[in-house]
Amino acid sequence: VARACAALRTLRETGTRIVALDLPSGVSADDGAASEHAVHADFTVTFGTLKRGHALWPGRALCGPVEVADIGLLPAERAGVRGAVERAGAVRALFRDL
Repeated sequence: VARACAALRTLRETGTRIVALDLPSGVSADDGAASEHAVHADFTVTFGTLKRGHALWPGRALCGPVEVADIGLLPAERAGVRGAVERAGAVRALFRDL
């Protein structure tokens, strides 16, 4: 993984745009912690909802702008994840301050 991340860093330094899917490699979805080899993305596409790692540092600095892609997840009440959706709303509120 470290070699792949190093290759992505080299590409980014030459002007290649890096798009992350869900979160940049090496960034924790739970708390935004980043490994020493974490990828710095120019843009991130995530699925279903924002994760805490998109809003908390240093992950926030490594994501670039974040777009949430609708993948047809069930509404929270039917899926039994209302609390998770409420937490996602709190994460979205953090992005309003940018």
